[in-house]
Amino acid sequence: MDTSKLHVAMFPWLAFGHFIPYLRLSNKLAERGHKVSYLLAKGALPKLQQLNHHPDLIHFFPLVIPHVDGLPSGAETASDVPFPLHDLLISAMDNTKDQVETILTNLKPDIVFFDFGQWIPSITRQLGTKGSLYGRLTGSMKESDAIAVRTCHEIEGSFCDYLAQQYSKPVLLTGPVLPETPDAQLEEKWDKWLYKFDPGSVVYCAFGSQITLQKEQFQEMMLGFELSGFPFLVALTPPHGCSTIGEALPEGFKGRIGERGWVHGGWVPQTLILKHPSVGYGCKINGRRIEAIEVGRGLDGMIGKEGLSKAIKSVMDNESELGNSVKNNHVKWKNIFSGKNWQDEKIDGFVQDLQFLLESGK
Repeated sequence: MDTSKLHVAMFPWLAFGHFIPYLRLSNKLAERGHKVSYLLAKGALPKLQQLNHHPDLIHFFPLVIPHVDGLPSGAETASDVPFPLHDLLISAMDNTKDQVETILTNLKPDIVFFDFGQWIPSITRQLGTKGSLYGRLTGSMKESDAIAVRTCHEIEGSFCDYLAQQYSKPVLLTGPVLPETPDAQLEEKWDKWLYKFDPGSVVYCAFGSQITLQKEQFQEMMLGFELSGFPFLVALTPPHGCSTIGEALPEGFKGRIGERGWVHGGWVPQTLILKHPSVGYGCKINGRRIEAIEVGRGLDGMIGKEGLSKAIKSVMDNESELGNSVKNNHVKWKNIFSGKNWQDEKIDGFVQDLQFLLESGK
C-alpha cells in the first residue's frame, strides 16, 4: 500500500450541518491528491455536488434511506424531520448498515471517518481499515482507533488533551477547515439593506436549520433584539406551530422595528453576510453565547429579552472594556484563521498523523 496517498471514506450523520464540514475536509484532502469516497443520503446529493471541488478524486456513494414507521414519507435528512423524531432518523441510518458494509467491502479504504454510526468499527475491523471518528460521541469514541476533531490546539488544546487521556488513543486535529471565500457577490436585497447601517453595527443571529424554537422563546428573543436598539438580521426557522415567521412575531413588532430589523425564515448567504462591513465584527450569535458572553437565562431555562439585550449591548458597545476586548480578540483570531499557510499547515499535519496511524497499525 502506498501510504503517501490515502483513500478515505466519509460517512457523516444525515444532516447538512455534518455533510458540509465533512465535504470541506474532503476537499482539503483531495487538494493534496488523496482519494475520498463519500457516503451520503441520496436526496442530499444534488445540494452537495456543487461543493465538490475535486470530482476526479471525491466520489459520492448515495445511500437509500429506508423508511421507518413514524417518519414523514421520503425523509432522508435531519432537514426533513422535526427534532423530536431524530431518534427515528437514527434508526433509519442504522438500517443502511448492509449498504454501507457492501460499499466499504468493495472499496477497502484506508480510513473511515464517521460520527453517529457506532457500528462502523465492527465493519472496519473485518476489513483491516482504521475507523477515525469525526465527532465527539462517547460510544463511537470508545470503539474507534483514533479521534479526529475539527479544531486546533490554539483553540481547544486542553479539551483535546483531555480526550486523549480519557480514551487512551490518538486525537488528530484537522484545524478549523474554514469554508473557501466565495467569489459570488451578495444579492442586492441583502447588500442594499445592510449598507443602511454604520460599519460594524448590525447584529447577525443564526441558529441553523436544525433548531426550531418554541413560539414563546422565539418571541422573547425578538423582543430582546428590539430592546437592544441595534440593527439586526436574524435567520431562524419558524417556531413550532407556525408555518411562517411573520405569524410568529410579537404583536406590533414589525411596526416598532421598521427597517432596523430583518427576521428571515429561510436560507441566507451566511459567509457573504459575515463579510459585509456593516455586520458587527463578523460576529454572529448562536444558541447560548454571543462570542464569549453567556446570555442570561430565567429559572425556566429560557433566554429572557432583558438578558439578551444586555448581552448584545455589552458586546457591541465600542466604548466598553468588554466590547473592545471581544473586538480585539475577534481581530486576532480572524488574522490567524485567514492565513492560508496556517490552515494548510494544519491539514498537512493532520494527513501526516493519518499516515502515521496507518503505519503504526501494520
